[in-house]
Amino acid sequence: GWLDRAAPELRAAVPERVPAGARLTVAVEASEPVTYTYRYGGKTSAPTQAPSFTLTALPGEQPLELTATDRSGNETATRYAVQGVPAASVRV
Repeated sequence: GWLDRAAPELRAAVPERVPAGARLTVAVEASEPVTYTYRYGGKTSAPTQAPSFTLTALPGEQPLELTATDRSGNETATRYAVQGVPAASVRV
């Protein structure tokens, strides 16, 4: 049979600057059915298939690591830098 060796393509909409303590919503999309996990603030999420998730923005620059795993176990991992800025300094 055919064996899937190709890692999924992962796309995500990740805000670069968010007021610390505010809601940080990330939308994710992959090229095939996958399970996502994310690591932020030293915590790793439970696996999910949801197309978006919401976190609380932490102060300072924090890495957000997203991993998409397909049914064959192929993984794609992407790292984003999210800057949690003091709420008063955010310009709209």
